[in-house]
Amino acid sequence: MNSHPLKSVISQQKLYDQDFCLWIEKTIKQIESQEFDKIDWDNVIAELDSLGKSDKLSDHIIPIEIPFPVEGILNDDYLP
Repeated sequence: MNSHPLKSVISQQKLYDQDFCLWIEKTIKQIESQEFDKIDWDNVIAELDSLGKSDKLSDHIIPIEIPFPVEGILNDDYLP
């Protein structure tokens, strides 16, 4: 008995929120096996869009040197 494609997408969306790594693995398998009707396209598109933006942003970041040790200004809450 095959499950309804809409139920599959809804469970994929839940998986995205609950276990991102498993969502990626499952989505890759669905793409490889060409099960396109089961793919959580909204989150795939969002991730690709995010990836593209972060990649473009990193091309424009100019590295700077901080003239003092950062550890000296952080309090104990931020240090291991």
